[in-house]
Amino acid sequence: MLSYCRSRIGYNHPDLLCLSTFHSLQHLCFLDIETLGLYNCPLFLIGIARWNEKGVQINQYLAPNIMQERAVLTACRNELPPGSILVTYNGDSFDIPFINDRLRLYQLPLIPRSPSFDMLLYVRWQWRNQLPDCRLQTVESRMLGRTRNDDVPGSLVPTYYQTYLARKNIGPLIPILEHNQLDL
Repeated sequence: MLSYCRSRIGYNHPDLLCLSTFHSLQHLCFLDIETLGLYNCPLFLIGIARWNEKGVQINQYLAPNIMQERAVLTACRNELPPGSILVTYNGDSFDIPFINDRLRLYQLPLIPRSPSFDMLLYVRWQWRNQLPDCRLQTVESRMLGRTRNDDVPGSLVPTYYQTYLARKNIGPLIPILEHNQLDL
């Protein structure tokens, strides 16, 4: 149904969000990744948030070193069974293709093709003329009244992780995990 509606009214029309109500909350998987760069480099953290009987549960899969990237990808792949509905912010253009590229590198099965809702597309459609930009933190502060305090900027996340790797001190990992959790 989502594919059909997208072909009729456009890929990012806000009315498509109504289709998400045909799925139970337990099928919605909010996904965000942290990487060492934008292209052809390792990812080291995948966060997945989903509802269960107790509320929202967040699982974060962290590579304690780059050699553990395959394990992080496998854990993510296992947590996204067929029937999952992915909800991301710029995930259709970045997160999902990035994960699948890394899965291909390790010759692992790709994320099951499933409906996804990339919230960035809907934000751009709805509020592009009312916001200075459509970054997640701008939307949070301007539309939801939520301001992040002491959040590491996304552009510094790779530097924090590299500092952790170089010094073997977990201190820089804490703000990365918190940043990923806030993004979810």
